[in-house]
Amino acid sequence: MRPRAGRWALGGALLALVLLPAPGRRALARDGGPEPALCGRLLEHEGQRVLLLWGSPRERGFAHGYLCADRIVEGLAHDLGKVLAPLLPLYEGVITRLVVPRFAFEADETEELEGLLEGLRARRGAGGLEVAGLARPVGLTDLQALNTFGDWYGMGCSSLAVWGERTADGEPLVGRNFDFAGLTLPLEGQHVVVHAPRPGRAGWIGVSHAGSIGVVTGLGAGGRYVALHDVRVRTGLAQAARGNAPRLLVLRRLLEAPGEGDFVAAAVRLLGTWPTLYGNNLLVAAPRPPGGGPAAAVLEYDPRLDLEQGVTPRLPEAATLAEYGGLALAADCLLCTNHFRARPPPEPPRRAAEAPEEDAGQGPCWRYGALCAATVGAPEGPWTPAAMFEAMAQAALPRAGAPQRRATDLGRGAAKGTLHQAVAETGLRRLHVRFGRLGAHVTAEPVVVYGLDPWLARAAP
Repeated sequence: MRPRAGRWALGGALLALVLLPAPGRRALARDGGPEPALCGRLLEHEGQRVLLLWGSPRERGFAHGYLCADRIVEGLAHDLGKVLAPLLPLYEGVITRLVVPRFAFEADETEELEGLLEGLRARRGAGGLEVAGLARPVGLTDLQALNTFGDWYGMGCSSLAVWGERTADGEPLVGRNFDFAGLTLPLEGQHVVVHAPRPGRAGWIGVSHAGSIGVVTGLGAGGRYVALHDVRVRTGLAQAARGNAPRLLVLRRLLEAPGEGDFVAAAVRLLGTWPTLYGNNLLVAAPRPPGGGPAAAVLEYDPRLDLEQGVTPRLPEAATLAEYGGLALAADCLLCTNHFRARPPPEPPRRAAEAPEEDAGQGPCWRYGALCAATVGAPEGPWTPAAMFEAMAQAALPRAGAPQRRATDLGRGAAKGTLHQAVAETGLRRLHVRFGRLGAHVTAEPVVVYGLDPWLARAAP
């Protein structure tokens, strides 16, 4: 999906204005004394930042805000402050007063955001949270705005899942590309986050970025996997006015939901209780439960609650795709991009003259076509994580291995790329992560492996 310039500008206004600091502030505790006790650690593992969190929601939020304060405020100021400064009145007049109140945060999510704000204040002091052009310091509404930013700021993304005879243990092996504009926070501010379990909530590991308490790609207890892809769906005023769930937090809720059994069925049931503002394709996967159930599904999830309660599961099935050269897919794989494949009305294919350069040529969605070809043309025998990364490279951005550029504007043509790639071994509960960086294509970067269980054990006092 390619967001229109107005939608990018609205989202850009939000992201730029949330936490712009006064220049030259030092990263010190508020009173200049020793650092407070934290329910979290920020460390580096094989060149990647890892944020470990435990304790109550407020304690987790405080640790997040305190440990990531400089990266949040200075990253946003560096990339977006000057570009979007003229939109400050729009942010104050529309976003904080009309848009943010329309989202429904759960009580523990609000508590975590309150803790995050307290951590920012403790680290930088009240003066370090002043926003140029605003007559007030950053508050809770600004953090809520930051955590709903993904609900109107479009992504692309692609995923592929295989299982059965295609994997060594028969359980799903899932790969994904996270496609986004080359903004500082989602690119240079991304990290692996590890949330320890707490009463009534399962633990998980995933990829997020500083300031976000949600997740983009995640692996939870029992090998449950979730990833987000955008879909363009028109939203009416009535749909926008209800209490919608922030979608990156929806993914987190799915990972934290207790219980075992059919993850696909549980996810469909839960999504039907959380209205969404935007269109989504969620690829979910998990080891098969003893009683049976699908290994993976694409959950086509959008604001239209009158259509199957807002969720249409697309389950694996053998198919011949005429629009992609008649390639025949087997029943032990599932592909997903940010275009609907089943839920009506489908997004109409764009004429070549209207399509951006990287989308022209290979059927309605070139990335879907590339993954089809990679899947059909794969050698026999079990796939490995390395083979999955190779397949996902066929659909990664920028095209042809071009280096990642920084976004210089938020309209059509902003520098887009695959900001991270991840491969999940659901049976072994391992997440393989590759982060993009400026000046290089994501496929040139090293892969770091995280075992869910040992990392959850590290997320403790």
